[in-house]
Amino acid sequence: MTFRKVFEHPDVYQIILPMIQNSLPTVNVYLIHSKNSWLMVDAGPKTPDALEILSKDLKELKVDFDALEVFITHQHFDHWGLLKDLLPKGTSVHLSLYDYDLSGESANGKLEDLYQKRMKQEGVPKEEREAYTYVHRYYRLADKKDFKLVNAHPGDELQVGDESFKIVSASGHTPDHLVLYHKRSGMYFCGDQVLVGINPSIDLSFDGLDLMGNNLKRLKSLLDKELILMPGHGEVMHSPHERIQALYEHHFTRTQDFYKRIKEHPYASGYDLIRQNKWSIEDSWDKVFFVKRSLIIRQGFSYLNHLLEKNMIETIENGEQMRYKIS
Repeated sequence: MTFRKVFEHPDVYQIILPMIQNSLPTVNVYLIHSKNSWLMVDAGPKTPDALEILSKDLKELKVDFDALEVFITHQHFDHWGLLKDLLPKGTSVHLSLYDYDLSGESANGKLEDLYQKRMKQEGVPKEEREAYTYVHRYYRLADKKDFKLVNAHPGDELQVGDESFKIVSASGHTPDHLVLYHKRSGMYFCGDQVLVGINPSIDLSFDGLDLMGNNLKRLKSLLDKELILMPGHGEVMHSPHERIQALYEHHFTRTQDFYKRIKEHPYASGYDLIRQNKWSIEDSWDKVFFVKRSLIIRQGFSYLNHLLEKNMIETIENGEQMRYKIS
């Protein structure tokens, strides 16, 4: 048994699943039970060990699959990987159809072309561009022919038995990351919006979305609420304000660091600015594992997008490359 009850009335169970080849060792799945209804929040990674554990725990909890629906916070491989292996066809899955559409083959091709173009403009060497594009490919791990996909809109209420959960936007880690909020108890199923021990990466949008700005705004709004955080990784947080504040300050300070560096080094490329910034890494840039470098590159672009959106910096074209200066 790997599940544990983390809340009563409604009953909430946390199931901890192992991860492989990831900076985090485990990922959480939550089961909410009220009356005769069940809601599963996220669906773990597509691995044999995770499938075995989750299947056994659902059986031990006597989950009625006919009364089970699923809510997906975001469509990274470790949060919706087991849907097809675990659930019967026709199960209702509440998720962002915006994020879902990004995982289609044609959308992937378009996004990869846009990402390659952006990296080239920022001065990223060709051999690095090809590796980074592969890392950030979206994978479609559920399909409309297998499940009843329900577009989850921020502001809508999701009913589980007698309990109502509000769908809230947490755009940042992915373009349309969603969370569930139970107002009566303060439970906040936050996916990868807030984690302990690691600062969740902020994605890069090609639709004009300022994901870093969205993330800062969403984090700040949480400081006014009494919350119990149910994160996608790690322990339940009963007093999360200090962590939320630290995460807000982390991204705000990084944004200011980029601004100062551009002021000190006008007309630098995005690639040079990112490599020169402090990223809590001890190795030289070339010795950092390429997956970690890819996350740093993508997040660096998000900081630059945010500064551009705030009109604090501007770009100067230099041939095929962009250079930055203070506005």
